[in-house]
Amino acid sequence: MAELYGHRPATVALDALLLVGIAALLTAIHFLLPAGFRNQLAYQIGSLDPVTMWTSSYVHFSDHHLEGNLLGYAVGVLPSWALYVYWGRRRQFWTAIAVFLVVFPFFIALGTHYLFLDAFHAAPSSLSRGFSGIVGAIGGFLLGSVGMFIADRYSRTQALFATLLFVLVLLGALLSLVIGSVSWWTVAIWAFGVVLEGSILVPKGARRDPGKLVEIVAANRVPFTLLAYALLALTYLVLGLFPTRLAEGGSFTNVYAHGIGFLLGFVFSVGCGIRCERG
Repeated sequence: MAELYGHRPATVALDALLLVGIAALLTAIHFLLPAGFRNQLAYQIGSLDPVTMWTSSYVHFSDHHLEGNLLGYAVGVLPSWALYVYWGRRRQFWTAIAVFLVVFPFFIALGTHYLFLDAFHAAPSSLSRGFSGIVGAIGGFLLGSVGMFIADRYSRTQALFATLLFVLVLLGALLSLVIGSVSWWTVAIWAFGVVLEGSILVPKGARRDPGKLVEIVAANRVPFTLLAYALLALTYLVLGLFPTRLAEGGSFTNVYAHGIGFLLGFVFSVGCGIRCERG
């Protein structure tokens, strides 16, 4: 079997096993542990209990809650992994995942403790739980990684414009959700963003020369495809992490935990990218 961008099949298989293993662990926790015990692992807002601040990221309110987070995890982690494998920074990807799983739950719960109480005036007995804060971190990590990848492979100026374009596309997708026309508006915004993204990465001299344009696109088909994939994944994640309806089905969507995770993941990816450049 051929190598995948310099990585042996055994390495790729190990990565797949680890990624699936994370999802399997979340599923096992939900279905094998009694509901009462899972409630004890949820973070009680106001308690600042260091144990439940960590364990709360791995328990879920319902089957639907778990399914949504597993889908979000898959949508975010697969393009991130693909980008880092192609980029030749597989170790950096796994370092990030380890930090997200081990360290970030504390910061997400701490942010929930203060923001949730101040913004929603929640009762101290309110419970916070779910993997969605880490899913948000993976989304922010993917956005920051796209910018650092473009800075490394093309230029910092192109990376800045491309990242800003990604953000504008994501904001446009959120706007389409607010006005209630997700389907067509979201697809149109995403397609427009992909076209603009490609034009940013293509040299000016080639934009009016069909021959050169085809040649450049063919030579960069893999990174262009990965960037389009990342934009599609981020669009889905942002729409899921920041819904217009916060209360539904007897549970409350903690968008503040999602936002904290997203910001942490973005800062971490940019910090790692800068460190790799200097190293």
